[in-house]
Amino acid sequence: MSQYDCRTTFIFRLALMIIATAVASTLGCGDAPQKLTAKGGKYDLPNQQAADAPNPAAPSSNNSLPTDPQTAQVGNGPVNPNSNEEPQVVHASDPADIVVSRPPEPQDQPLSDGTENPVAEIPPTPEVSEFQRLIQIPDGTPEEISAHLEQLDQAAEKEVRTQQDFIALLDARLEAANKMLAGDAQAELRRGALRRKFGALMQMISMSRDGSFEQLDELANQHINDDDLNVRLQAVESKMMIVYQDLQTDPSAGDRLAELLNTRLATAQAVLDAGATGEDRARTVLRILSSFRELTRLQIEGTRERWLETVEKFLNDEDPEIRTEAIQDRLGLFDHETELDALEQFATGLLNEPDERVTSLAKVALISTQLAGISQGEVTDVARIQELLSGINNPDLAMNLFRMLNSVATENEHSGNYQVAAKMYDLISDTYAQHPDPSLARAAGDLVKTASLRVGAIGQDVQLAGMLSDGSQFDWQEYAGKVVLVDFWATWCGPCRAEFPNIIANYERYHEQGFEVIGISLDDDVDAMKNFISNEGLGWANIVDIHSPRGQSNANRYGVEAIPFSMLIDRDGKVAALHLRGELLGVELAKRFSAEPDAE
Repeated sequence: MSQYDCRTTFIFRLALMIIATAVASTLGCGDAPQKLTAKGGKYDLPNQQAADAPNPAAPSSNNSLPTDPQTAQVGNGPVNPNSNEEPQVVHASDPADIVVSRPPEPQDQPLSDGTENPVAEIPPTPEVSEFQRLIQIPDGTPEEISAHLEQLDQAAEKEVRTQQDFIALLDARLEAANKMLAGDAQAELRRGALRRKFGALMQMISMSRDGSFEQLDELANQHINDDDLNVRLQAVESKMMIVYQDLQTDPSAGDRLAELLNTRLATAQAVLDAGATGEDRARTVLRILSSFRELTRLQIEGTRERWLETVEKFLNDEDPEIRTEAIQDRLGLFDHETELDALEQFATGLLNEPDERVTSLAKVALISTQLAGISQGEVTDVARIQELLSGINNPDLAMNLFRMLNSVATENEHSGNYQVAAKMYDLISDTYAQHPDPSLARAAGDLVKTASLRVGAIGQDVQLAGMLSDGSQFDWQEYAGKVVLVDFWATWCGPCRAEFPNIIANYERYHEQGFEVIGISLDDDVDAMKNFISNEGLGWANIVDIHSPRGQSNANRYGVEAIPFSMLIDRDGKVAALHLRGELLGVELAKRFSAEPDAE
């Protein structure tokens, strides 16, 4: 694959993540994590999400930018244990008899006027809340218990505030479901009882409740072949949830997950064929589409063709959520190497849609096609990208697009495409410097400030100063006419230490021909740095950057945010390249020394 194709693949994958985020943040559906929803109820897991895997593109409250794993970054109230107040005791034998009591008051408690109180006052009994009353599940017919649960759900929405209350609610739902199932409930009530039971156990698992995994697995096994297709779906998704947990420690569990996903697909399709309507139909279609996404992540052969065929059926669906979800998937199914033109045409046709969610998806896709056009140090149409960005108002989407642009700019900076990187950083500044989200504006400002110092150094005279590790002052003039690698490092930086053998090998090969290295240490512990230099045999000068005046360090001057960071200085004293590590350093040095008489 060519360097261009690699960059295109990189950009396109980022775009697909942003597209998924667009749907998650505007629809609140698909694979993105959702809040608990009301009844059924406010505290039930949505059916279509019960077993889906976490979405890596879901919006995050953390506005920090992703970092390179090969670099190191520079730079109800609590209970008072001393309270003497006696705890309250709750007596609950019958729902109507719940009372809250305290230990008896002393009989000789003085009154405010200092006289003796001949009769102890009985403290008033706090009023029992509706939730406390309804949490006790009565015996009765399935219909009566279902009606009781409706009331409990309404009370819970208003009154459940603590984890203890929530646990009590889950226990009540389990008890109610068991009583309804024991009472030979009719199909609809049975389905509702099992839905509550599955949901309660899933919530208990998320709270690490002892025994909940085993109970859920047993329940799923009982209903994996249930005659009721909706119940069967609940059972399959419960098994999926268990397998997702297994995947954390057992990669082979992926085969079981793929089998369950295909079972989920077949069952959901059977629900559609049986005539599901309204919300049931929408939930079922979303289950089908999310199953295909999961199968694709598992790289199951033949999934893409089946997924594409299914998506095409729903592109013009009357249900807006189904249609938007299908459009999202269709945008992601275009081949990033051969179908960019088709993707652009499809996305352009969506720009005039009345639904802002659809137009946002289209704009993200079009931005990706523009970014994928980066080639030969040029961006196809920066103005077009900025126009598309200006029309996206969703805060989560704006933040994720900012990250996407930063990733593209950083990738080009590290690849040596400095003109492209500079244009991208300018685009970020122009788009986000005055953004209404202050955190985004601040993040963009900080990013561009430091990046401009790095990229802007290309072709400029280098300026280095400071005290060397031996206590003398560094003199840049001693390096006139040399090819110099300036290496920012620290003893606490693992990637820096891992790079030293490569630098040493190139230093020994080209030193006699005019190659020099200048280390700039960011260590706070100067003694540790000196010992490291001695032990590792680093034969070049090292500036101790911590001794530089505040704000005037070499790292500040060149926008160093992560190490190792390097600059290659040509014989004319100007910065020629950045981020040279591994084979890249040898390649650049070979260009400069291969023609010289003593070159090997």
